[in-house]
Amino acid sequence: AARDVVLARALERGVIPASVAHYAMQAAAPDRRLAMPFVAPHVAQYLAARTPRGSVVTTTLRREIQDSTTRLATDERARLGDGADIAIVIIDNKRHSIAAWHGGGFFGRQGQVDLVRARRSPGSTLKPLIYGIAFDDRVAHPDTLIDDVPLRFGEWMPRNFDRSHQGTVSVRHALQQSLNVPAVAMLERIGAQRFLAMLRQAGVSPALPKTGDLGGSLAIGLGGVALSPLELATLYAGLANGGVVVKPRLLADQKDEPGMRLIGAAAAWQVTDALANAPMP
Repeated sequence: AARDVVLARALERGVIPASVAHYAMQAAAPDRRLAMPFVAPHVAQYLAARTPRGSVVTTTLRREIQDSTTRLATDERARLGDGADIAIVIIDNKRHSIAAWHGGGFFGRQGQVDLVRARRSPGSTLKPLIYGIAFDDRVAHPDTLIDDVPLRFGEWMPRNFDRSHQGTVSVRHALQQSLNVPAVAMLERIGAQRFLAMLRQAGVSPALPKTGDLGGSLAIGLGGVALSPLELATLYAGLANGGVVVKPRLLADQKDEPGMRLIGAAAAWQVTDALANAPMP
């Protein structure tokens, strides 16, 4: 009865057409309290801590993409079956805004860590940026030949994931196959300290181990540094933006911040072209 009163009032005020009101009145009434919306809880918690009580906050998140992202993370966690959690952040490159923010599958008594903002080792994901800077410096080109052979850098001898080496390959192939030795050799040429400085100038804050200043260590090219998924996605969005890194917006009324150029447009295109044509696993 209460539902029908609301529907009649909505119909009287022109909020819904008669066909909708009639259809809704014929439907069975719910027999239990429906669950409250539970969309992007990590974002809600993050914004609630920074917003005065009672405020209405409109984000740039897109509901259909957010829902798809949550389903994807859930399906992948079930497929992997190792209990690890998954974070996903999706940036709209044209709008410089965050379209989806999945901070993890745990939110409750198990924990409320927002993995989108948590710093972790980025593994090999900084390699495209290393090559991009090398392209910009003109010390390398996608078709430049580079050696993937056992090399010692000081007391460290990096190896590939499969423990083998492929000999002389093109830089494009080295990037597409995520070969370790060529990436470390390229980082040595552009300078590890300079690489970190350029990342910081682009607006991210790489965290180094607390056991001394390892900013000069070539291991940062293989994950020996910590970044959050949001920072990493921001850097990758810079590749789509012609080499200019723009901090993505989360609030709808937020204006774009001035971008910082990380690499030139030509170098950004070369890196993107190589990645786009990489063979699938």
